[in-house]
Amino acid sequence: MSTNRRRRLENTVPVGAYSPWFLIAILALLGGLTWVYYRNQLVNRGQMIGAKEKDLAGFVRKNEDLKSRIAQLSTYAALQKCCNDGTIKMIRITPGSVVHVDFPHRAGGSEIRAVSNEGARR
Repeated sequence: MSTNRRRRLENTVPVGAYSPWFLIAILALLGGLTWVYYRNQLVNRGQMIGAKEKDLAGFVRKNEDLKSRIAQLSTYAALQKCCNDGTIKMIRITPGSVVHVDFPHRAGGSEIRAVSNEGARR
């Protein structure tokens, strides 16, 4: 063998000795990148949850405001004002249209009775 060729073989990199370290480095790199990815996902999901909680709080507040407004507009005075303005039409309920129901408190009474409006006014 020529001396020139011998020198070329002596200067080669021992890949077999470094391959476990390359494998460990690649696994560490992949593990680190995976950890960073999942950490970013956790932060993003936390921000999304926070935004949804703020939206929910706003909807609850708006719902409470609407409930108070409905209670305010459904009072007798507000309905009477709308009736006087002609916005709504209110029809008086006559006593003949009202049905009074009296159920006697009997033990074991499970029969069905006809309901009548006559004579039940008090």
